[in-house]
Amino acid sequence: MWVGIGSFSDPPEPQGLAHFLEHMLFMGSTEFPDENEHGGWSNPYAEVEHTCYHFEVKQEFLKGALTRICGLFVSPLVKNEAMEREVQAVDSEFNQVLQNGACHLEQLQCHTASTESLDVIENWVLELFGKVKEGPPVNLEFKAEGPIWKAGKLYRLGAVKDVRILHLTWTLPCPRQDYLKKSEEYLSHLLGHEGRGSLHSYFKVKGWATSLAAGVGDGGMHHFFFGLCLSHGHSSHWPVSGLDKIFYIIGLVYQYINLLHQVSPQQWIFKELQDTGI
Repeated sequence: MWVGIGSFSDPPEPQGLAHFLEHMLFMGSTEFPDENEHGGWSNPYAEVEHTCYHFEVKQEFLKGALTRICGLFVSPLVKNEAMEREVQAVDSEFNQVLQNGACHLEQLQCHTASTESLDVIENWVLELFGKVKEGPPVNLEFKAEGPIWKAGKLYRLGAVKDVRILHLTWTLPCPRQDYLKKSEEYLSHLLGHEGRGSLHSYFKVKGWATSLAAGVGDGGMHHFFFGLCLSHGHSSHWPVSGLDKIFYIIGLVYQYINLLHQVSPQQWIFKELQDTGI
């Protein structure tokens, strides 16, 4: 079940509401009041623009499981006695993310998979989820601010490990309508290249980085994040200190982007990426 509401729709107070509701929805329904009644496995998740509820269960219990999942959307209990526990659970998950070097966004494709025929499964879904009340129309629109040359924000965080990382992130319009062009992969390849004349080779010679990676993250249905990560394995050996040097490095990245902007996309680079399956 794919619901078109995520953390971007959270009110200023309280933040995390979409995540909290995702937890509370699995507290049982009027028809099936017990939590986790018949085993199986489920792991719903809330993203920035959507929330996905999915599960796995043995083949013979599929329709019964669909009936129980449907009940969560028709008549959820949202138990008062479970609220404090789930607030703590959401807070615990948030704190776990704080300890990670990076938070990887999952790209999961939500669907119903079974050995039953597609017609049978479709009839089950229409029969059961047809009971879900249709809410008021919601027209959510999230626009990526631009251009990327506009000054952004700089955050300085204390590292738990002995590393130094400079992570640059831009929010750009979603390229899914032009997915065959692979524009984000093309840009990732050039910014993350390690050959002669690349950012990586220059920073490595200077001793400013031991690794450099560029790539995209799926931020939602209408936009995506593009990031470049510059890191050095040992903070005590990192010659970069002070904001002036950091801004100088950021300036070099933008100079490189401007250089790419002056040259139209090259067919041979696209073909090379296509042949290697990137």
